[in-house]
This record gives sequence, C-alpha cells and structure tokens, in this order.
Amino acid sequence: MTFHSLEDRIVKRFFDPDKGGPAQSRHLPQVVAEERRWVEVAKAAKPGEAELARNPRARSSILRAATRSAAPARPLRFDGLGMPQVRGAA
Repeated sequence: MTFHSLEDRIVKRFFDPDKGGPAQSRHLPQVVAEERRWVEVAKAAKPGEAELARNPRARSSILRAATRSAAPARPLRFDGLGMPQVRGAA
C-alpha cells in the first residue's frame, strides 16, 4: 500500500522494472527482456466512499497487488526503482 505518488512509483517500478527505463534505439540490437517475475492480479485499488467517510486521510492511498511467478528472484538494484538517495546509506 502506498500513500503518495513517490511511493507508488517505486512500487510500480519494483513490479515491472522494464517500464520507465531508457528507450532502446531501433538501430542497435535489441536486448532480450528478462522473464516476468510478477503476475499482476488486479488494477490499483483506491479507497471507496465508505473508507473515505471513516478515514479522510486515506484519500491518497493506493493498493497494488501482484503474485510471484516461477521465475527466480533477481538482485535488487535501487537505482532502477527511482528511490531518493539517503545520506550515509551504502
């Protein structure tokens, strides 16, 4: 669950790392795409009227869900997620 657009962007890029990357040149050989590691199960869900009536701060929340595929895990690269750099973090 995310609560603002920066968090949502990180989650979307984690589920689909190929999106938002640099465009490939049509003049160069095409890079083979990686095997899909997540199978999307639903569109992003936003809170309904009843939830907003109970909790007004939920208005900017978004719920995204995905199911793992049989593909092996890949090493995590923070640069591809668009996460801000934190001082002192390795």
